[in-house]
Amino acid sequence: MGEKKTRYYLLIVGVLLLGVLAIVLAVGSFPQRPDSSNRLGAIVTVQELSLAEFKEVYDQRDLAVDRFMILDLRPRSEWEEAFIPGSISFTTARLNEQDTRQKLDMYSEIAVVSDDTGVSALLLERFKAQDWTADKKIYLLNEPVKGWFAAGYSRSRFAIDF
Repeated sequence: MGEKKTRYYLLIVGVLLLGVLAIVLAVGSFPQRPDSSNRLGAIVTVQELSLAEFKEVYDQRDLAVDRFMILDLRPRSEWEEAFIPGSISFTTARLNEQDTRQKLDMYSEIAVVSDDTGVSALLLERFKAQDWTADKKIYLLNEPVKGWFAAGYSRSRFAIDF
């Protein structure tokens, strides 16, 4: 009777181990959702640029063809006075709008310009919180937009609808 009990216990232990192994394999095969707390660093490349570096990136783009968007985070009234050609007036609140998110997803490169670095940082946090799914390259102008105009670079007074 002792030998039968031992075999019975070994059989139970074997079945339990197989069950645990099956669970581990099943759970391991589920797609893992990346930790969204650090997705910005993993998916989005953020490059801070001086005014000269930004101008170089800007000059290399064909705004009508390239998937390149310039978001101007200054107050709308300042943007209406003068803005970098091709830029749009943008607020972080617009990220909550579904159509805005879909429009931004079409661009592989986004330039962020502002006179307030805190606003730019807030936008980056919103990008991180919204869990971007497409690869993005983001340029941050680390100087005020006013420097663009002071350097004599072109300005526009023709609004682009976004």
